Amino acid sequence: MTDTKDDYAEDRTLLAVERTFASWMRLGASCIGIALGLSVVLDNAPNPAIPRSVAGFFLVIALFTFLISARRGRHSLKGISDRPRTRAARTKMTLTAGVLSTVALLVGGFLWIR
Repeated sequence: MTDTKDDYAEDRTLLAVERTFASWMRLGASCIGIALGLSVVLDNAPNPAIPRSVAGFFLVIALFTFLISARRGRHSLKGISDRPRTRAARTKMTLTAGVLSTVALLVGGFLWIR
């Protein structure tokens, strides 16, 4: 009976960590959207460095959000027993954060060469 209760508690903890990670990913994706939107709105600025700098600021926030959330998610999963679901969640978190970080860098490069 105790093993079942512990398994349920670990499953709930894993789901909570994944939900928190997903909310941080949404925040980072929103920062990318804000950066793109501001670069379009401020496109007619007299100095082209202004919209690029503002967009770059939000892209840096997005990048740090992705990297820090992956780190915190992996750290939170260390307290849970090492099961296949936990290992898969850790891998998915790292992969998702890496892909979205790459997207943020590509959007930044696109905005600066545009």
